[in-house]
Amino acid sequence: MRKSITLMMLVAMVVVFAGVAIGKADLVTVTPDNDSCLRKDRDTNNYGLTNVIRVFSEGHASTYHGLVHFDLSSYSMPTVQSAALRLYKHDATPGGTTVLTMNLYRIKKGNEWVEGTKDAAGGTNNTDVCWRRRGRYSPEWLGSANGCGVSDTDYHATSVGSIQFDSSNASGWYSIDISAACIQAWADDSTENVGLVMIATATGGEDGVVFRSKDYSTAWGPQLDITYTPEPATMTLLLLGLPLALRRRRK
Repeated sequence: MRKSITLMMLVAMVVVFAGVAIGKADLVTVTPDNDSCLRKDRDTNNYGLTNVIRVFSEGHASTYHGLVHFDLSSYSMPTVQSAALRLYKHDATPGGTTVLTMNLYRIKKGNEWVEGTKDAAGGTNNTDVCWRRRGRYSPEWLGSANGCGVSDTDYHATSVGSIQFDSSNASGWYSIDISAACIQAWADDSTENVGLVMIATATGGEDGVVFRSKDYSTAWGPQLDITYTPEPATMTLLLLGLPLALRRRRK
């Protein structure tokens, strides 16, 4: 009888411990391996080493799209719970009554890009991404020479995150909730991870916003916070099997 009670207590303790261990969420902050921006009226210029990422709406004198990529290949994320992109707003607050909406889209497979090696200059090799091409002399974006800007061709049509700016927004950190499904897709298949494109629209006048890039410094550049449930620990799995082992031994 006492052995039965002891076994039952042990099973209960293991279940509680395992439940806590398996359900425990981890938070990781990832910094980008590539970020840049694309300028429409300087469509062969590369901004891979520029210390800011500009995102300016269509119709502005200089339309910009932003790009950012995070390498998640070293992480095991069986269940992504939530994610947020953190950007430090450097300057360029929309003026007057302008409201700027910046949407983030998941870039489609086949539009792989590399940030390049220039600071607002013409590219000289096939890794220098620009508005016209994924690299200075590499193929155009799937949607042609449009700054990775064609919906459902260059990027998936559904926005994975959005934020608005107006004249009241000062410089500082801003957090944008990112679809957990987007991060999960990247975690499950690294070939699906081609990064995000940032595209702005404006009402009340064309305008833009400027964020610090990883080339400003790692501490001030983009950051991706991901909350996920990790793989169950080996010890937890062993403990889950302990009651069965004890039961067999008792027999």
